[in-house]
Amino acid sequence: MLYHNQNQACPEASSLLKQEAITYSVLMKILQGECAHIFTDMKNSIVCHSGSPWPVWAWCGDVGNREAVVQIAGCLKENFPVEQGFDCILSCALLEKLKETDAYFQTVNRGMELLSYRLDQLGDIGHPCEGSMGLVREEEIPSLIGVWQDMHMEMEGRSFTREHCEQSIRQMVGEKSLFAWRNDAGSIVALTGRGDQEGYGKITSVYTLPDCRRKGYAINLVHGVTKTILQDGLVPILYTDADYAASNACYQKIGYTLVGQLTSIRK
Repeated sequence: MLYHNQNQACPEASSLLKQEAITYSVLMKILQGECAHIFTDMKNSIVCHSGSPWPVWAWCGDVGNREAVVQIAGCLKENFPVEQGFDCILSCALLEKLKETDAYFQTVNRGMELLSYRLDQLGDIGHPCEGSMGLVREEEIPSLIGVWQDMHMEMEGRSFTREHCEQSIRQMVGEKSLFAWRNDAGSIVALTGRGDQEGYGKITSVYTLPDCRRKGYAINLVHGVTKTILQDGLVPILYTDADYAASNACYQKIGYTLVGQLTSIRK
């Protein structure tokens, strides 16, 4: 039986994910805060929706447990049907079991595949470029709002208001977790974030302005932020889209190794 928690956090459920903490680091953090809906049996199943416009997360500790898979299938169909615009992130193994269990999931479209990486030893990228890394400054926020909108649209296909983007940037600047690469003229050409949790330092939102790509800015920025994570005694981790071959090659060159794979389903 799946218990329903509404408009509250469920940190107890996040403890179920500790064996897969890198692959599900985002879900673990989501469960620590207030969510619109959390369904869990506190043993083997979690279905979580933090709120619109974010995707739903589904996790199964043992995809060979038919009862758990059936419960998750019913929960997703009843509460988060793809025909109503919900996206869902889950493991490839769970999706295959859902398809075997319920014909409904044979009709859904498979979206982007997310790869999770960790780094144990920093590599020498051997790719110098002009400029330097630094934290984003408060006075630079207004000029980055449009960039933040473009980033989300390009990477996620989602449109966010200027107010939402400004709030996100201001929060990261206040937390000193938003880094930029500036060229020799002092202009920001690439951005990335850093988020820390339970022994890990996560690289987030890696983005290079379109007319500044293929110049080595992003790989040097990620390399530099990764170094700060290691200096703080944390394990660097990150997610990336499996379709971004160039980005994946860069991360592997820095020293990141693949540890898990997720996929998304949508209308």
